[in-house]
Amino acid sequence: MAAGFDHIRNVLLSRGEKSLVATIQMRIFADGGCAFVDEGIPEFSVAEREFPLPRGRADLALFHDDGTATVVEAKDGGCGVRDVVAGIGQVVCYATQMGMSTGAPKKVRKVLMFSSTGNEQDDQLIEMSCRAADVLPVYFPHIKQTKTLFKLLLVTQLIAEREKADRG
Repeated sequence: MAAGFDHIRNVLLSRGEKSLVATIQMRIFADGGCAFVDEGIPEFSVAEREFPLPRGRADLALFHDDGTATVVEAKDGGCGVRDVVAGIGQVVCYATQMGMSTGAPKKVRKVLMFSSTGNEQDDQLIEMSCRAADVLPVYFPHIKQTKTLFKLLLVTQLIAEREKADRG
């Protein structure tokens, strides 16, 4: 268990896109496969980080029991709108490659998870661009707010575990 908390601490101390990807991964895996159910994506049974493809690595590849898959690309809005919008092209390219592979899933969904650019108009532009490209936009608050939420989650988890240990 201590190793898990060390990983979470390292994520919370890291910066930039690497931090966002790790934070998103923590959220997805904490949801137990149900991270995108509200967006119409079924629960996943297998998830692979840094999924290798012929022309790059998808941040996450989720495989579902129904024979479909979801490619997830994460972008840090703090790097600017151009960087986030480039992620739309990346996720489309990764999904296309996955769909062309041997034993390809019968359907490949595309998700761009991004943190705020700090500019509401830019964030809206990103969401509209995603929809135009048939990419599901999943917005995260600014990375600092996201990290704060995970710190609260971690503290809550630690308190619950301590209380459980005290009772048992």
